[in-house]
Amino acid sequence: MLPKRYTLEIVLGAALLFMTGCVGFCLYFGHPADYAWLPACPLRVWTGLLCPGCGTLRATHYFLQGQFAVAFWCQPLVFILSPFLVLFAGKALHENLRQKPVHIPFEVPLYWLIFIVICLFFVLRNIPLDCFDCLRPPERWSE
Repeated sequence: MLPKRYTLEIVLGAALLFMTGCVGFCLYFGHPADYAWLPACPLRVWTGLLCPGCGTLRATHYFLQGQFAVAFWCQPLVFILSPFLVLFAGKALHENLRQKPVHIPFEVPLYWLIFIVICLFFVLRNIPLDCFDCLRPPERWSE
């Protein structure tokens, strides 16, 4: 019998996996603009600025459809930072299962580098110049 801590983690993990699958199913079969229940970005609604995450749902939709170039166009930051996310998630999972820390060299400077990249992305995509149009997601891609 598993300890209560592991049982709770398994149940929460299964629930998270199920919810992710449901959202993935909806995003595969429909464009995010077609779903009224998906929330709009509060920063964009209140200020008109694009946050670093704006376009992620559209990018996920096109990625699940196999249109990788369009997905990259909608949200290039996700593609750039995905390897780091996988690395840190794998590290956390490994540490949790083995119950001892795993050392990844240059971890703290890497966090700062990721933070700086996200901040630069946020600033540059909101500068109203044509040269930064590639950082802004299209409202809807013509298919």
